[in-house]
Amino acid sequence: MRWLLLLVSIFLTACFSASYPEAMPTASRPILAQTTTPLPTRKATAVWIGTLEPKIEIYRKGDPVIFDLDDTIFFCAGQSTFSIARITENEKRELSLSHSCLGFLGTGTDQYCQDGQVKTVFVGGCSDAIPCGKQSIHETITWNQKEYAAITENCAGQTIHREVEQQVPEGNYQITARVIQNGTIMTRVIKEFVIVSDASGGK
Repeated sequence: MRWLLLLVSIFLTACFSASYPEAMPTASRPILAQTTTPLPTRKATAVWIGTLEPKIEIYRKGDPVIFDLDDTIFFCAGQSTFSIARITENEKRELSLSHSCLGFLGTGTDQYCQDGQVKTVFVGGCSDAIPCGKQSIHETITWNQKEYAAITENCAGQTIHREVEQQVPEGNYQITARVIQNGTIMTRVIKEFVIVSDASGGK
């Protein structure tokens, strides 16, 4: 009888351990292998830090375009401290903000027809000067919406050339400057705007 009770006790203990594996001593528990399934990769989202995209403004034809230039810039003497470009679907064309130089350092030429004869005039302060460097600039600039354009005409049996300031056409424009940041020359967008006809409304 005593052996029978001992066998029943062993049997109950074995059944209890099989039903509740957590009751097993730590040393007796099986070691589970850990597996990690990588999460789907997400593309990083672009975030503007510190500065915002330039605000696009609207101007009527002929209205003065005013902007601030407050930076350390890189430019060449005799040239503009900034650039203005017309943006279209097919190209980005930089405007001629000063008279070009035609073979003479720091000067250009314009030709006029006077009394049936060709008269050549030298124009100073144009964009062919060589010295370049950096300059700290802090100023408000007003642009008259004009650029220099070459025109031709006939005089005394020959074709003559000169450059005149003309109103730029309607469209999208961008003002940029070459600034120096951490010892590197970079192009920074100063202003973006649209020029519309008088009939299109005001700013």
